[in-house]
Amino acid sequence: MKLPFTTPRKLKEAGILGMNQRNAGLIMDKNPRSGYRLVDNKIKTKEAAENAGLPIPPTYGIIRMIQQTRETVIREILKDRTSFVIKPASGAGGKGVLVIKGRRHDTFFRPSGKAVSFTDIRTHLIQTIGGVYSLGGRRDHALIEYRVESDPAFNKLSHQGAPDLRVIACDGKIVLAMVRSATSESDGKANLHQGGIGIGLDLITGKTTHAYHNKNYITTHPDTDEKLVGTLVPKWEECKALALKAAAITELGYIGIDIMIDNDLGPVLIEINARPGLAIQLANRQGILPLLD
Repeated sequence: MKLPFTTPRKLKEAGILGMNQRNAGLIMDKNPRSGYRLVDNKIKTKEAAENAGLPIPPTYGIIRMIQQTRETVIREILKDRTSFVIKPASGAGGKGVLVIKGRRHDTFFRPSGKAVSFTDIRTHLIQTIGGVYSLGGRRDHALIEYRVESDPAFNKLSHQGAPDLRVIACDGKIVLAMVRSATSESDGKANLHQGGIGIGLDLITGKTTHAYHNKNYITTHPDTDEKLVGTLVPKWEECKALALKAAAITELGYIGIDIMIDNDLGPVLIEINARPGLAIQLANRQGILPLLD
């Protein structure tokens, strides 16, 4: 179902939060610049979360300088691992995230089945610390960590990649939440602007309510035909509790918290975002402004 034609007046009546209003009325007002240092660096976020006793994906290695991209160093970190994720510490929007789901000797495989050589891995790490994927193109660090293997029931909502949760919190309270689901278009990543699906959630029950993909509302996954609406998120109460604890470790008043649900580890904190996007309103068919009031 396509989005209905609308007007600025109808958007205002629906309580839709726009980008300018988000930036000026929420981010500038509630998020002091001093708090950005923690959330704009995934390594610092993980360290703070670990110190607070919050569950996070295990870290296999951190590449901070070009000398650490030597073949011997990378082989020592990867060892015989068949599954892992490489992330830029200061990346945004899923850029530079490389998900590896399988391996045969020195050939690695992405969730789509696309082969990646050992040389490709090294090149990606060099590009990452060189700032190719970082905010503002600044030199960066590369984080190599555990790849979450989602709960099988929950994983049905996604394709070639585990789904995650985006929770919006304001002043220590949860405002909206959605599931972000991967597609073949998004290459195993759940980011909506890369072709992922946003699935709205009932905050009380944790049940999926609406699914939004490429400017359309849908009811089944475009790759698998699995039903997207009416599914219960596993361990939903634990996920909400984790989101609130994650919000408490920051100085920020308006944030997005990303959580994944591992089959063995349960809910784990993935990332905290100081500039959460606005598409969560479309996924829930609900404007944020009335909820903030």
